[in-house]
Order: sequence, then C-alpha cells, then structure tokens
Amino acid sequence: MVYKHLNAETNAIMGKSYEVKLDWINRDHFVYYDKAYKVLDELERVYHQALPYYTDIPTDQNSVGIAGHSGTGKTMILREFQRRHSNRPDPPPNQLNNHNGSFRWLVAYSLMRDAITGMRGLYSSILGGIGHPYGDFDIVTQKKIQIAALEDTLIYLLKQGQIRVFILDEFQHARSKDYAMQISFLNQLKRTMLECKVPFIPVGTLNVITVLSVDDQLPNRCKITENTLIDYWDNDDQFKEFLGGYENFLPFPEPSNLSSEDIANKIFGKVKFPHPDAVRPELKPLHSIEKANKISLRDLVKYLKKIASMALYNELDCITEETIDATPA
Repeated sequence: MVYKHLNAETNAIMGKSYEVKLDWINRDHFVYYDKAYKVLDELERVYHQALPYYTDIPTDQNSVGIAGHSGTGKTMILREFQRRHSNRPDPPPNQLNNHNGSFRWLVAYSLMRDAITGMRGLYSSILGGIGHPYGDFDIVTQKKIQIAALEDTLIYLLKQGQIRVFILDEFQHARSKDYAMQISFLNQLKRTMLECKVPFIPVGTLNVITVLSVDDQLPNRCKITENTLIDYWDNDDQFKEFLGGYENFLPFPEPSNLSSEDIANKIFGKVKFPHPDAVRPELKPLHSIEKANKISLRDLVKYLKKIASMALYNELDCITEETIDATPA
C-alpha cells in the first residue's frame, strides 16, 4: 500500500516494527523551506562560480557568509549542501586539466576552535576539516608545530585540487581579545583563499558579522545578505510550509495535517519563546523582547519528534490535537 501523504523513504518502513519507526522519527530529516532554498542557492553559486577543471579560474573568488541565532537551522542546511556534493562523479577525462584523473568534488567542513587556542588552534581546526593529522590540536601542541608550517600544509593540500568549497562553522570563535592576532588570522585566511583559489564560507552566530567587519575586504568577499541572514521563526507561511514537509517523514497511515491553521497554531504556541515579562524574575536574563513569540527551528524539530513518538507509542493513526495538548515542549 502506498501512502500518498508520505515520501518514498517513509513509505518503505510503514510495514516495519515499532522500533524501526521510532528510530526513523528520531532521525534528523532535511525539509526544504523558503530560507533553506535561498541559502542553498547562494552556496551553489559559490560552488559553481569556477569549475575546477577550467584553466582560467579567477584569482579572486567571491564567497558568502552565513550568520544567525543559535538553533535556527544553519547546520541542517550545511549538511544538506554537503550531502548534495558528497558523491559527485569525477569530470569526464577530456575535461581534466593537470589533475591526473584524480580530481574529487568535495565540500570541506571545519568546526572552528576558540581563539583562546591561538593561531595554531585556528589553523589546526581548519586542517581537521580535511582530515589531516594536524587537525588534532594535541599533536600540534606536543610536536610544537609552528604556525608557518600549519599554513604551508594547508595551502599545499588545498592546491591539490581536492576541495571546491571550505565551510568554517562557528566562525565567531575567531573573535579574540587579542585584536592583533585576530587581524593576523583574517589576513592569512584571505591570502590562503587567493593563493589556493578555494572560497571559504564563514558560518556562525551574529558575531560572525563583527569578526568579518574588522577587515576591509572580507565583508565584501564573504558577504552576508538578507538571503543568508537566518533569524528565529514567526508563525507564518514558512513555518507552515516546514510542518507540511516534515509530515512526509512521519510514519503514520493517516495525515496529521500539521500545517493546518489550528494545528500549526497549537504547535507554535507550545514551542514559542515567552515574553520576558511572563517568566520568573530569575529567568528573565535568558529571554529577550527580540525572541518573544518566535521559535527556533531546533526547538520545533525536537517537539515534532516528541509528539510523533508519543502518537506512535499510543498506536494512533496520526498526530492528534489531543496529543499536542497533552505533550509539553
């Protein structure tokens, strides 16, 4: 039997056990929505601006920056972008130039260390994104690897033609009390981008904007635009679009109609940030007017998994309004 409200992957497990369905519910599933489309379009533009087998790759490549509050879906979008390019085939032999037929299409990803680890720590985190042993900061520290050696290693590896785009997540960690070190790191990063012709994409909290702004050129080279600035969510069409898409992954025989007005409002009411005046005084520092009556995508997904698990446990044919009413965020 085919369930028209479910996608092919979810249909495939409808005859499976409770445990299989529960595991599926608790997995992370990527759902397309308006902002995700916009960010992915920007990432694809950077990826395709100069195909690796061209002989006239421009020296100065434009990139993009992605900034947003914690829990707004940045990492999910990055994972989808990586997934898109994780199994790309090699170009045809007649399109290879000086790669000896070994070129691979890759999107590298690095989680930046805190600037307290110094320039060596920052370079080490980047090298970790391409699987180099120097990505282990303990090795870098024990062997007393110098900054120049780390930089040379990074440039050498990037010049091998293995990487198309390099994502630097948690880029706000490059912010340092040592202003001179921060400037030095950004300058070195710029030089590496130019020399290796590999665009870096800084991603992180809104503090990424502050980090980039101390340099004259990076705000333009890694431009953060309306398309790549990711905010908390309102109870709007994008929210309902996400609910409708997410329902395709929930293994129930009947539609739950999560994107309908009444049910969407119930779900939003469960996960929205409270107004600071509505919480206990000692909790007010954790809340702000800016977040009031908005939601984070992280909280939304967590709650959807929770109510789906509850409905499955109770052997329901769909997620009911009663399930939502009875389930706290």
